Amino acid sequence: MNLETQNPQALVEAYREAFDRKDVDACVRFFADDAVLKFLFGTFQGRKHIEDWHRDRFAAEVQILRVDDLTVEGNRVVLNAIVTSRKLKRFRMDEVKGTGIFEIHDGRFREVQLGPRRGVASHLDWHFR
Repeated sequence: MNLETQNPQALVEAYREAFDRKDVDACVRFFADDAVLKFLFGTFQGRKHIEDWHRDRFAAEVQILRVDDLTVEGNRVVLNAIVTSRKLKRFRMDEVKGTGIFEIHDGRFREVQLGPRRGVASHLDWHFR
């Protein structure tokens, strides 16, 4: 896939497909060399750290269960999804509502922010057993 020719929505959807396949190399190719990924309380800068982040997520068996909506605002894509992981399940949470904000420049992710669903108190987004 030629990332430079993809529109923002198609880029995020293709990234999600690579994420679902747990393909670290494919996931990392979506990020600019100097990209920043912000996840909860951590910041991961540069492809090496972003690659490590993906390896950690895949080791924790993170899965995107459902995408609730995806909106495009110029070069910015906001994705609301439901996720789960082995780690969440250890805390008796079956799923968590999350938001991903993707800033895209020159066909690559420049900054990605992943965290709890925006606009709703986070404790309402957790589904406990």
